[in-house]
Amino acid sequence: MIRLDVDGQISYASPNAVSALHRIGHLGEILGASLAQVVTSVLRDTSPVDEGCRSCSPGASRRTR
Repeated sequence: MIRLDVDGQISYASPNAVSALHRIGHLGEILGASLAQVVTSVLRDTSPVDEGCRSCSPGASRRTR
């Protein structure tokens, strides 16, 4: 489980989440890091990223109930 703050920074990562991020190749600090930057830093595919996916980014679709 990874908890993000409103800016997309990792505020909590369970031991399993930390392990998963290490398995994909991220070896640096996780808490306080941007999840998007952590994941994209280990991508091996250098093809362009669809910027339309930014609508999925944290805070883009908050639900208010």
